[in-house]
Amino acid sequence: MPFGLTNAPAVFMDLMNRVCKPYLDKFIIVFIDDILIYSKDEKEHEENLKAILELLKEEKLYAKFLKCEFWIPRGEKEENAFQLIKQKLCSAPNLALPKGSKDFVVYCDASHKGLEQDIPKTAFHTRNGHYEFQVMPFGLTNAPAVFMDLMNRVCKPYLDKFIIDFIDDILIYSKDEKEHEEHLKAILELLKEEKLYAKFLECEFWIPKVQFLGHDIDSRGIHVDLAKIESIKDWASPKTPTEIRQFLGLAGYYRRFIERFSKIAKSMTKLTQKGIKFDWGEKEENAFQLKKQKLCSALILDLPKGSKDFVVYCNASHKGLGVVLMHREKVIAYASRQLKIHETNYTTHDLELGSVVFALKIWRHYLYGTKCTVFIDHKVCNIF
Repeated sequence: MPFGLTNAPAVFMDLMNRVCKPYLDKFIIVFIDDILIYSKDEKEHEENLKAILELLKEEKLYAKFLKCEFWIPRGEKEENAFQLIKQKLCSAPNLALPKGSKDFVVYCDASHKGLEQDIPKTAFHTRNGHYEFQVMPFGLTNAPAVFMDLMNRVCKPYLDKFIIDFIDDILIYSKDEKEHEEHLKAILELLKEEKLYAKFLECEFWIPKVQFLGHDIDSRGIHVDLAKIESIKDWASPKTPTEIRQFLGLAGYYRRFIERFSKIAKSMTKLTQKGIKFDWGEKEENAFQLKKQKLCSALILDLPKGSKDFVVYCNASHKGLGVVLMHREKVIAYASRQLKIHETNYTTHDLELGSVVFALKIWRHYLYGTKCTVFIDHKVCNIF
């Protein structure tokens, strides 16, 4: 068979895999017409070499003697090179190929046994055979959503009482150490019942401050992530609409910490619109620097204690909507947005009522089913 044909390498690779299957990945590795035989010592290497040569002879496959290399002892130069490579790879994970005598099972950090009829959907083929995932891999399109649903159902008895879960991250919060011990025990027993296992090395216990979903949380409240703020502090002035979007995307993640966020960003946002010439002037630079300054000196947002005494402050103008959620005279969150095109035609009282609706929608999880006080600065709205 000549090697100039389109699929000749693939056909020959398949042949070699079938021929060498009894010893594949036990003491040989095959790639097309290259065979690597590895052994612990000379005696074992001699036995392995003899077995392979007899196998090739039976299949009428012959190796060119002049192109073969046999039992090469390492000299000082090779030993030094080997040790250098070894040092580079000493922290690399161990990767084990599937053994012929065992099922190929992939264990994920966040995994749960799937339905039998779904297993064939995850099948894939390698040079060593056909394999199927026995647990849910995180490369499938809807795997995160399915696993999130599973975690919500599993953790439902304790959800939002003393735990918050996000896919495979579980945050357990308690008032004191004794209560925390009880909560931790309850969650671990629950996971054990459902055959869901946590990696011990990736867990943190008894910590007074935790980083969760890009925020630092402690007994004082919620802080911005200092690592992200450092990158904002050193951010150079944008030179293209794409760079503006990148900056606003990162800054927007912490918009709840910044009062009048949308109003400050308005001049910058305009430059990202289609048909608008990019002209970065003094006004835009001032807005950019002001936003950086506010993010770097962001307030600590308080966590609500109880479900009563919420106060919402609303304000609206033709520049945008701005609202503040407070609980017992402490700020819980800020929110703002620019007006949509049709909203620019609204009357003042319609805009004010629109800001109330905006606040009640985004903070529904705090305000639903509770009495709250809403303050607006427009007298006409008092009749509603």
